Amino acid sequence: DWFSQMVTVEDSKVFSQVELDEIKQEYIQLYGDEKLYNQEMLCSFAEAVQGSYYGDLLKQAELQERIGKSVPYRPENPVNTYWDLGIGDATAIWFAQFDGSKVNLIDYMEATNKGLDYYVKELQRKPYIYGDHYAPHDIKIREYGSGLSRIETARGLGINFKITPKLSIEDGINAARILLARCYFDENEAVKLGLSC
Repeated sequence: DWFSQMVTVEDSKVFSQVELDEIKQEYIQLYGDEKLYNQEMLCSFAEAVQGSYYGDLLKQAELQERIGKSVPYRPENPVNTYWDLGIGDATAIWFAQFDGSKVNLIDYMEATNKGLDYYVKELQRKPYIYGDHYAPHDIKIREYGSGLSRIETARGLGINFKITPKLSIEDGINAARILLARCYFDENEAVKLGLSC
């Protein structure tokens, strides 16, 4: 019994074309481009969120049809996993295969308040043949209860992580921006969740 309707400023006919052109110019003068105008006046949810680090690159990937196409798992290529270990938030894992210079993101998973054993079991349930598993530098942190580091716990569960170098926030963002230009994202629901995050 729900109803929804999306009406852009052009659909509503509240402003004349001359007024719309003036409003657009104001946005361009204030913000340097039409993105916020498109978002606010044309109901464009594809525009990058102001202040986001990767929104413009994801928009570009969408325009280049690198998002939402079938990017199938290829058993002949290993699947690498890339982990962001959550402490107060979710642990997130991307599953990637390399195809020449292309990076195919074929799967994604996340959960909160789960131990490493949970994630290892979830990885084992997937049909993939794994290559390398990458974790951030904070995997070396020791747990209070066991006295073991997370990397030692993971090793005991059968995962030998490669530790990514600790970068400054700015260098990390720049590295991700360079990588995103080579990424292709599958159309499955898990990857859609990862993209929305």
